Amino acid sequence: MKRPVSIKDIGRIVGVSHSTVSRALRQSPVVNAQTAERICQVAREQGYRASLIGRSLVMRRSMTVGCVVTDIADPFVGGVVDGIEKVANQHGYAVFLASSHADPKRELEVVRSFHERRVDGVIVPSSRVGFQYLRHLSALQIPIVLLNNQHPGAYTRSVNIDNLEAARRLTVHLLELGHRRVAYIGSRHGNQSDADRLSGYRSVIEEAGLPFINDLVVHTDPTPPGGQAAIKPKSGSSAFAAF
Repeated sequence: MKRPVSIKDIGRIVGVSHSTVSRALRQSPVVNAQTAERICQVAREQGYRASLIGRSLVMRRSMTVGCVVTDIADPFVGGVVDGIEKVANQHGYAVFLASSHADPKRELEVVRSFHERRVDGVIVPSSRVGFQYLRHLSALQIPIVLLNNQHPGAYTRSVNIDNLEAARRLTVHLLELGHRRVAYIGSRHGNQSDADRLSGYRSVIEEAGLPFINDLVVHTDPTPPGGQAAIKPKSGSSAFAAF
């Protein structure tokens, strides 16, 4: 197999040092414009491709981001990952994707493996461990962004929606349709997100002068089977607010 072209090869062809080639390819202003143009032309002709490994060593960045999701088949997850990849690619980053299968232990293992691969950051949609990152992973000093999970810390950040207001609007909508027995189905792993949603649901029920019925509130695993199982005992309800 043909050996990949290196900056030393380009330097020999142009008659300059490999450091000059490196500067020219990085568009450094210290290289003469004509020389830089010649170097770039030879690089294109020779099919030169920059070594990401070499660049990472110089920049001390891997230009990669790790993303651990609960289930890649989840439509919500698919949309999130698509957005992550688009923005990452626009900035020259690659994305490592892994699934935790909603297993907290697996999620932590995946994030640790990402750190071992020296990713520059980790994104976790719908985390199952949340606050544990503060205890287990802050020492790693790797930026972690949790989606839909409020657990801020020195090395963790969260991106969330206004869960309380969203729950209020959804419940109001069902009441406006004429429903009066509205059941709440939440995630048993929702933590603060679930607490805010339940609060929004309850506030609307009470403001409407309806009784808050504990039997119409159920928490389950955030999976299709979990949702289906939660609906069955609430068959007397006229509508469901599934969060």
